[in-house]
Amino acid sequence: MSRVTRRTVLAGGTPLLIAACGTAAGGGGTGAQIKEAVTLEFAHRWEGVREPLIAQQIDSFAKIQPNIKINAQQLFCSSGENCLGGMDLGKVTTQIVAGTPPDLFMVQSPFAADFAAKGSLKNLNDHAKRDKLDLNKTFYPALVTMGTYKGNVVGFPQLSGGDEPYLFMSTAAFQEAGVDPTKPPTNWEDLVAMAQRLTKRGAGAGGFDRIGFNLPTLFTQWAAKNNAKILSDDGTKALFNSQEGIDTLQWMFNTSQQLYGKWENRGAFMSANAGQGTGASRAPFYTNKVGMWGSGVWHFFEIKGEKEIHNPPFQYQVGIVPHNAKNSQAKLNSLAEVVWLYSVPNGSKKVDAAFEWLKYITMGEGNRIFVKAQNRPSPALKINEDPDFSRDNPHWNTVIKKALEIMVPLPQTPAWNKIATAITKMQNDTLNAVKSPRDAIAEAAREAQVALDEFKR
Repeated sequence: MSRVTRRTVLAGGTPLLIAACGTAAGGGGTGAQIKEAVTLEFAHRWEGVREPLIAQQIDSFAKIQPNIKINAQQLFCSSGENCLGGMDLGKVTTQIVAGTPPDLFMVQSPFAADFAAKGSLKNLNDHAKRDKLDLNKTFYPALVTMGTYKGNVVGFPQLSGGDEPYLFMSTAAFQEAGVDPTKPPTNWEDLVAMAQRLTKRGAGAGGFDRIGFNLPTLFTQWAAKNNAKILSDDGTKALFNSQEGIDTLQWMFNTSQQLYGKWENRGAFMSANAGQGTGASRAPFYTNKVGMWGSGVWHFFEIKGEKEIHNPPFQYQVGIVPHNAKNSQAKLNSLAEVVWLYSVPNGSKKVDAAFEWLKYITMGEGNRIFVKAQNRPSPALKINEDPDFSRDNPHWNTVIKKALEIMVPLPQTPAWNKIATAITKMQNDTLNAVKSPRDAIAEAAREAQVALDEFKR
């Protein structure tokens, strides 16, 4: 598996070049000023502390496009069949079927592929070409690939990929164990050995006073770090039932046994040490009950607010979750399974105005407003060059120079929701010793292929 840099894209086919003469990265293109008053229906899921950021984006946009009014619908959900990624896509689907779609809506990339397969999303290629946007120089190319379905750009990324490449390390836990937190592990063996040094067995829940590593149940991420492919490049074949895939699942099981004795001991420990209020389940991180844990770029924002609730003096270091160095074919990478997109439904009659708003909140000042407040990177390269970002996040070099440049895209398919469900069951069956890794992965791969074939038909 090759490496993704700012100017290359892998594992997703040929890079999409919209126009030979692109605008500067992060710019708003050359779209015309909207001269007649228009109201856009805009559906998103940003609740809580991020809802005011949407209002700030709208107010800022009004200064450059005063004739465009944004009517924001907050469609956050926490459960239900049509609650996908926390976005109530059932309501969006109902509006589309009724002929009254939103003019722009928020959707995760696998579900965008589903909408696109049904002909419900606007192909944005022509608008991007009109405005001389070279999307692969504006956004990280892996994200462009994830917003493309059968050659058509069906959404622009509003955030960086939903991968979890970061290894967070409790400074206090490391210092107490006599381990240097500025020297993160560089391979799987180092990771396990370091976790064992950080572990404190005792009378606490599960038999621990501290666990050295909260093993993320992310088979797809670990598999990618062992040179295992999840899907074929065209998204039609399930490939993870390979020797590399089996070895990955076996390593996850072996590691859980080494670190916890039984998988349920980990859950018991985390539950017993949970706190109260916002970030309750993550309280063991901030109270130094866990030495290392993996997460995504959103966790910087979580830490900033949640540590004030659970342990204000909390300090941490950040590295990159390592790969399997024993496999000579394995590379340090991070698999992006999903990215949040903004897409325009085919039924919108205000596409030109919607495209101006789309550019503003994905590659323009509106996006900078949103991501900077959360100490997280933009999908637009130019925005991430803002020196304010590095001042606000001391780990910015790890975020930009390491994690984003090793990101590889998972081929997007409408079947991913069913595939992810099968993989989750596979992980649970394996870690709880219900099935062997070989049997569990074979079953999941069969279910995944059935799901892929159903959509292909």
